[in-house]
Amino acid sequence: MSQFKRQRLVFRSMATKYWLTTIGDCRNDTRLLWSKVGRLLQLGDIHQPLHTAGDLATHFTSKVSKVRQATATAKAPVISHSASHVRSTLSSL
Repeated sequence: MSQFKRQRLVFRSMATKYWLTTIGDCRNDTRLLWSKVGRLLQLGDIHQPLHTAGDLATHFTSKVSKVRQATATAKAPVISHSASHVRSTLSSL
């Protein structure tokens, strides 16, 4: 076996050992694990989301409240019932 082939095998073994150890050390921390995987895949920096779950919940709660306020005095919609082929087919099941 040539010196270069042995060197490649040693380097591959060292890299495998490094990543197995690194990933094993992250077993209880998914954020740290993904930062390591990103480095392995050369994804660059992993950015934090701009908004938290609480921010989104607050935004949509406020949005629903504003729609309810804006439509509170609106008349109820008139919905006329019409027969459809699908509905009559489902009714017969």
